[in-house]
Amino acid sequence: MTALQERIGLVVLGMHRSGTSALSGVLSRMGAVAPRSPIAASESNPKGFFESRLICALNDDILASSGSDWSDWRSIDMSWLAGKEAQDLQERALECMQDEFGTAPLFVLKDPRICRILPFWRAVFQRLEIRPAVLHIHRNPVDVAMSLQRRNGFPRVYGQLLWLRHVLDAERESRGMVRMFLSYEQLVEDQAQVALRAGRSLGLAWPAACAPQDPGFVTPDLQHFRTGHDKILLDTRLSPWLRDALRILDLWSATTERAEDFAELDALARQFDSAAAAFSEALPAASEVVSKARETERLQSRITDLEARLAQAHDRSSARKTVLLAAEEKLREARDLAEQRRATLITAKEKLSTVRDLAEQRKAALTSAEEKLRATRTLLARRERRLDAVEASHVTLRNETSREIATLATHLLETRDELERTRALAAERQHRIAALLASTSWTLTRPLRALSRGFRNLSPKVKGTIE
Repeated sequence: MTALQERIGLVVLGMHRSGTSALSGVLSRMGAVAPRSPIAASESNPKGFFESRLICALNDDILASSGSDWSDWRSIDMSWLAGKEAQDLQERALECMQDEFGTAPLFVLKDPRICRILPFWRAVFQRLEIRPAVLHIHRNPVDVAMSLQRRNGFPRVYGQLLWLRHVLDAERESRGMVRMFLSYEQLVEDQAQVALRAGRSLGLAWPAACAPQDPGFVTPDLQHFRTGHDKILLDTRLSPWLRDALRILDLWSATTERAEDFAELDALARQFDSAAAAFSEALPAASEVVSKARETERLQSRITDLEARLAQAHDRSSARKTVLLAAEEKLREARDLAEQRRATLITAKEKLSTVRDLAEQRKAALTSAEEKLRATRTLLARRERRLDAVEASHVTLRNETSREIATLATHLLETRDELERTRALAAERQHRIAALLASTSWTLTRPLRALSRGFRNLSPKVKGTIE
């Protein structure tokens, strides 16, 4: 089941002492959630009732509100459902359902009293938007009556009347609901098969994590009375109402319910209701016994409740003792841990002292290093200023050098041009000289040039005399 699927409530219907507890136990083992506050197991029901204490008490109040109780075999006037008291009880039922089942997607609700007041619970389920799926379980009226006589002291005939009232009301009021019928004998014979048939008949998918059924949960030794149904159906000493109702329930359990049987059951119920007054008058002794049995049951219920409370108190005391022992053990562990932590703390303090000394040393070293760093930064600043001055001077020198180089390059170019012109002029003069030397006039004037050179070589005194 997932959170998106509808919630399903498995409603177990059946007369007291008919296997309703055993069936509820099987359903819970198939994954249906049982109530949170179950009635404790007892000698008459050693494997548990699987029945809510809260809802059982509520059902007693509902029956009392309608003027009845669980051991009253007469019909209930359902007009009381429209009254304010019934509405208040319905609000209480909503709270009980929340307390017992929370938001469980699949749970089992069981209390034989519900057979008598099913319309009330159908309204509760509708308000909670829960789909009810009904499981009718029946046991033959003879064995039920003997079991009630043994447990409650009821006369057998009175127990048989209670059986008939419960099965007729439960069948009639559950028509139209998803339901299946089974007998107590079928459950004892093969509980696993009953669970599988319930899944198919009611459209259920049992939780996948549920373990296979324990074949030892429902055992034949729990069935103290075993009167054969065939024997009962042929026993003309029993009321035809009992035999006819049992015959139809057996048939439905073996196959499936048949709508054509409804008319017979309705006619039987009308006859039973009509004869109620006569039966009441005809059984004064039985009524007195039942009254005494009811009083005994109330006292027994009170005793059971007190015993349950005593057991709970004992459990709480044992639990508290266990908690106290666990607390003492935890206290010892805490003390040991505290001692360990104390020793660890002392060691940590010693380490902390060492660390602090080391930190002081490192702090002093750091202070010295910082002073050296400041001196280094000051020196570096001075050197950076000097470097800036050198770089500035270098830039100036580089600029001046560039200018000088440019000037020299210009002068060089001019010198080269002058040289080229000089070379050209020299070449021209050389050419002229060569031409002159090769000319006739140069040859004729050679003596004159010799005289001229000789004259130039004379001393100034001789030159003056000649002149």
